Amino acid sequence: MKREYTIERECFLLHKILYRPISGLTDEQLGRFFRHIFEWQIDGEAEPEEDIRFPFIFYINQFQLDDEKYLETCETNRRNIKIRWDKSKGSMDDTTDTSVYEPIQKERTNTTCTNGFESYLNDKDKDNDKDNDKDNDKVVNPRKRGEQPLTIPFTDEEFKKTWEELRQQPKWRKKTVSALQKCLDKLSKYPVEFAIELMTDAIANNWQGVVFDGTPERYLKWQQSFSDTHNNNSSSNDYDPFDGCEVLTQRD
Repeated sequence: MKREYTIERECFLLHKILYRPISGLTDEQLGRFFRHIFEWQIDGEAEPEEDIRFPFIFYINQFQLDDEKYLETCETNRRNIKIRWDKSKGSMDDTTDTSVYEPIQKERTNTTCTNGFESYLNDKDKDNDKDNDKDNDKVVNPRKRGEQPLTIPFTDEEFKKTWEELRQQPKWRKKTVSALQKCLDKLSKYPVEFAIELMTDAIANNWQGVVFDGTPERYLKWQQSFSDTHNNNSSSNDYDPFDGCEVLTQRD
């Protein structure tokens, strides 16, 4: 069996779906089978024995399909390179000298599997970098937009730390400065301890806001709980372990 076309590739694929045709072969048959597979891939020609010829045909057909896809990918890459080169050097209508394309054509004449795949990865990385740059532009930058910086209502370090953590959340990174300032203004209406609790819940639940319609009612419950805790602590601090000693002395 001989390959009717020429292609230079440094790798080839073995599909799991093709295991069934060779699942009944012995180890000795499998050894000969894969030796012929590599002969066909490297030399473009192989003569498998009759006992392994039938499953060998399945693999050859799949290799030909893979090669067709690979050649299509290479051709697409060539067109994309020409388009990018044309944009950087001027349109083809404005120049009659086609020699500017010769370096690309010579470099891509003997395209290998590795080079084609690396070209695809490089193009993908560049596209990802552009997307990241766009996302970074969406992040709030007061100086770039000419807006006033945020006014933090509290000087508490824990509040500042929690606020910065909240701002780094995906849904908060896209907020404008004015939207962020409105959130700070709402938080300023409550004690710093309660404000920190609201921000912590927003981070944990991936919320877009910190103050909602039910927040006032929640604050009343929090205030009552906070007062009870404070009163209990005060009562324990006023406890005198020597209370009653005077009574015992009088009884003596």
